[in-house]
Amino acid sequence: MGYSHVLTTITKAALVVRLAGLLMILLASVGRPLGPAIAVGICVAGVTSYAGLTRRELLHVVQRHPSLALLDLFIVTAPAALSGVDSPYVLVLLPSALLLGLWVDLWAGVLVTVSLVGLYLLSLTSKALPQEQLFISVIVLPFVYVSLWYLGLTIRRTVESEAAAQRVVHDAVASNAAVGERTTLARTLHDSLAKTIQGLVLTAAALPTLIERDAPRAVETARELQSAGTQAVHELRVVMGSLRERTSEEPLSVSLVQVALAWERRTGRDLTLDIPDGVDTADEAIRYEVLACVTEALENVHRHAGRCQTRLTMEVQDGDRLLVTVADDGTGMAPEEGERARAAGHYGLSGIRERMARVGGTTDVDSSPGRGTRVILRVHREGLIES
Repeated sequence: MGYSHVLTTITKAALVVRLAGLLMILLASVGRPLGPAIAVGICVAGVTSYAGLTRRELLHVVQRHPSLALLDLFIVTAPAALSGVDSPYVLVLLPSALLLGLWVDLWAGVLVTVSLVGLYLLSLTSKALPQEQLFISVIVLPFVYVSLWYLGLTIRRTVESEAAAQRVVHDAVASNAAVGERTTLARTLHDSLAKTIQGLVLTAAALPTLIERDAPRAVETARELQSAGTQAVHELRVVMGSLRERTSEEPLSVSLVQVALAWERRTGRDLTLDIPDGVDTADEAIRYEVLACVTEALENVHRHAGRCQTRLTMEVQDGDRLLVTVADDGTGMAPEEGERARAAGHYGLSGIRERMARVGGTTDVDSSPGRGTRVILRVHREGLIES
């Protein structure tokens, strides 16, 4: 069973209620002797409740070994079954029933519940109960105990079902991401490397004629071929590196700085950063896609923006939404130019949009001729679908 945050919260709430019940029992028992069974139950319930609240790792141990929870619950609730409805110790019975459902499997829980309820009803046969207490003792209290146990069991099963559904969704997203990565790779190869190599082939084909007719021009062309070949090698390394790389274990803010510094070293351009420290996302897929989108947006600046100032910023909005912007004051483009580029086989901006949509985010592109371009990425820290 996945130990979810919801299950932890409910467990701790039940333990708090159990400790409060123990305190009320001790206050109600001032001046009155406690039986040995109730004294043992109070000690066990107090120690285990406090330990569960203060040491979370113990709850993980119980998760791996539910028999420990079974032992605790039996020791804690058995005195309540023996003491009857007129004992204040019955206050421990109800939160313990909820814990039984939360932590113990169905059939073990049924066995304990039936045993304790049967033991409780058996203890009532030795007591002469007033008529007004009979209904509460025989019907209401066992019903409430069984109901709380069933409520805990239902919560547990709901958490398990949710965890299973999340695993299915995660697997589906991973499969879809793999398909998307292959599509992105194909587009990258077509958009950059293939065109560079095609240019090399055409230039190389013209080189013999230039050698015969214009030797100085042929030398210049050979140098251009060398430069283009170097660029092709670099583009191939970028593509291969994207296949191997995994997201950094550093926070997203640190990873963005690393991407920015690497871009500055490679391109010789300056990049202004405005990235707060310690900003991160719990979802590795979000980190991966944001870094890939920023890398692509910066590459677009290097290829198409000309001489310009570039700025990379990140901010957190409403406490849970990330806003990452790559902005330049370069040549810019008209909206129709983006459509023509996509029709011509240039998929950079389309790829960015697809990547962000993959993790529930959105992409806005604000650009106009002579006024630069802004690529704005928006995504929830947890990958929730943006409205």
